[in-house]
Amino acid sequence: MKRLTVLATGLLAGMLGASCGLVAGVDFGAVQPEGTGGAASTSTSASAGGAESTSASTSTGAGGMDPGPPCDPNELLDEPHGMFVSVSTGDDVNGNGSEIAPLKTIAKGLQAASASTRKIVYLDEGTYAEKVVFTSAAAGILVRGGFARKGASWTRDCKASTQTLLQAPSAIAVEVSGTAVASGLSELTITTKAAGNSLPDIAGESVYGVHVSGDGTSFSLHAVTILAGDGGDGGVPSPGVTPPAAEGTCDNPAPACSDGALGMNGGSAKAAPSGAFALGGYLPGDGGVGVTGEPGHNGAPGPTNANSCTSCSGCGALHCNCACAQSGCNNYCDAGSQSAVQVTSPPGPCGCGGPGGTGGASGRGGGASVALFVAGNATVSVSYGSLTAGKGGSGSAGGAGALGASGSDGAKSGAQCATGSCTCSVNSGGGASCGTSGPTTLVTSAVGQNGGSGGMSSKGAGGAGAPSYAVVLVGGATLVDDHATFAPGTGGTGADGAPSGSMGPKLVLP
Repeated sequence: MKRLTVLATGLLAGMLGASCGLVAGVDFGAVQPEGTGGAASTSTSASAGGAESTSASTSTGAGGMDPGPPCDPNELLDEPHGMFVSVSTGDDVNGNGSEIAPLKTIAKGLQAASASTRKIVYLDEGTYAEKVVFTSAAAGILVRGGFARKGASWTRDCKASTQTLLQAPSAIAVEVSGTAVASGLSELTITTKAAGNSLPDIAGESVYGVHVSGDGTSFSLHAVTILAGDGGDGGVPSPGVTPPAAEGTCDNPAPACSDGALGMNGGSAKAAPSGAFALGGYLPGDGGVGVTGEPGHNGAPGPTNANSCTSCSGCGALHCNCACAQSGCNNYCDAGSQSAVQVTSPPGPCGCGGPGGTGGASGRGGGASVALFVAGNATVSVSYGSLTAGKGGSGSAGGAGALGASGSDGAKSGAQCATGSCTCSVNSGGGASCGTSGPTTLVTSAVGQNGGSGGMSSKGAGGAGAPSYAVVLVGGATLVDDHATFAPGTGGTGADGAPSGSMGPKLVLP
């Protein structure tokens, strides 16, 4: 037995129940045995793993010719179970979803259908500029395009499916999660925004025509054309920064003086990995941050200088007639109290090494373009559909490195040196002391060596290019397709030697 899955097996029967019946003229739940002329469907599961390598693929019926989706211009609408939406004549405030008072947006139609027994949302032809979200509350609801409203009358228009456009302004046009009872879209064209965002220092935004997730989620696409926009390119990264120059001297406190050598430049940044798909979607491959340059070495100390200076020892009462001080007699010190001494300056303080430049920011990976993404133990049926992905986003080059900062200047140090003679003086208590009279000088060292400049940082590594796939199945997801066409775009280019994005009609991952 092979299944013909046009929307999903028993979709409308499951949604509406036996009392509602099927939409007149279209049996979405038909099951035909092999050899009876029915078209064969293809089932793909994420448990298999691997990716198809061809640039496009198509599933067709037994005869090899695709007759196109079935359409009956005389189809009668299921009015008791229909919720009507018209972007051109509807009103979300005053409308009630009837044929004569339709609602305006698909979102409002889904909300109203969720709260009622009307589980088919009929769309008038036109462009619906909105994102559509199916949650568990919308389980069992089918949204159908391909109808035309003329006054109070709604008719099936087999050309209107190409004129019923869901033109989402967002990176995800349709988001589905938790619809345990099969829901779906039928007979319309779905587009995302033209390209994902590309913002500074951020990976490119991924774009999904239809994004389905959640264990047990069931969704169907019949006669639906999906055109996913391009994935966003990786954002332009920030360059590295030269820090402020070093200040002060560095002999005291530590670190100690050194040789004033320049700091080493930063090493290469870590290369970007290829991006990867996870249950939530695509994870871009960003490059590594540039490596900060090493700080410059502190300078060498300035050489010392020495000078011959006067040294005076103490004097006592026997050698210093203190009484004479009252009458202006000459005070004197011991003959042996004056001597020469060598005074040496401290070493000149060294300059501090400059800090290294900070590394350039990571080159950012591009965003993926995927027409249909299915994750978890979810099942999606596609029949008579055309799923086309855009171009995968390209990675951006890493941010430029930056020069290291300058080291600080070295300085001099000094010591006082007396060059006069020794004299005796009397203090107010009658005691005597011997001191130096005459000039003093400062014995100074040579200037300490300037600190070396910090090393230049390296640039960031380039970001990886992103993939383009018509269908991506992750984590046990299943696709059942019949008379469906899957066309990828091209993978994005990796920057600075980073991996480029892959491409293919289907990517199947465990």
